[in-house]
Amino acid sequence: GQLTWDQTVGESFPEWSATMPPAWRTVTLRQLLTHRAGVAPFTTPEELRDLPADARAGTPAGQRLAFARWLLQRPPASRSGAFAYSNAGYALAATMAERATGEPWELLLQTRLFTPLGIPAAAVRVGWPARAGAAPWGHIETGRQWTPHAPTDARIIAIPPALAPAGDLALTMSAYGRFLQLHLRGLAGEDGLLRATTVRTLHAPDGDYAFGWAIQREGNAAIHFHEGSAGTFHAVTLLDPRRGIAVATVTNAGGDRAANAIRETADVVLRR
Repeated sequence: GQLTWDQTVGESFPEWSATMPPAWRTVTLRQLLTHRAGVAPFTTPEELRDLPADARAGTPAGQRLAFARWLLQRPPASRSGAFAYSNAGYALAATMAERATGEPWELLLQTRLFTPLGIPAAAVRVGWPARAGAAPWGHIETGRQWTPHAPTDARIIAIPPALAPAGDLALTMSAYGRFLQLHLRGLAGEDGLLRATTVRTLHAPDGDYAFGWAIQREGNAAIHFHEGSAGTFHAVTLLDPRRGIAVATVTNAGGDRAANAIRETADVVLRR
């Protein structure tokens, strides 16, 4: 009851409302989470280098708040309502949750999601572990060669805390499996940590994209999928709600060849 899907940016940050471009005031949490809020993508190193100094210092929640304040003083990058992928939109959504609850996103994840799912804090990590002995090495493809990328090298994997809610969360595969089971059970109509109606809302597409999930229709069936990469790793997840099956494939390599390989693997496994 502390947030609604239709809560607006203007309602969450009334102290900035007078100075933000008017288009921002009516952007909703639903639009942010479905990439229909007109927020710039922030997917390139160049965009990340443009962040102001106060969005790079202090606590992670403080950096997100500073980033939100800075972002909302700039004009939207595109028309609200049109699909445009944005990492920054998810960062802004997390800041709205932090404002509503008074708790940082990292704590909300553990206390509201992972602990109730039986996922211990040791199975979760926010931020890339810059310790060569504790993390796998990723790989970059140049030509047809794979170049190893040390975990201590942040030149590619350099998502700042301000944008961490968009893609800087690491789970063990067993923990990720528990998370996917939450979605499958909800899609099957089973209430759990989230009500089934909430899970179905997260997977209800506007066009072919829902809340982080893309929907691919095959006759009367629908495959729900999510795909992501930080340049040196790649992950593909497929859900078949009709059969109650989820498949997650990952690789420690980036680029088209790696992506195509695990897409094909996921598809083959799903259809067995």
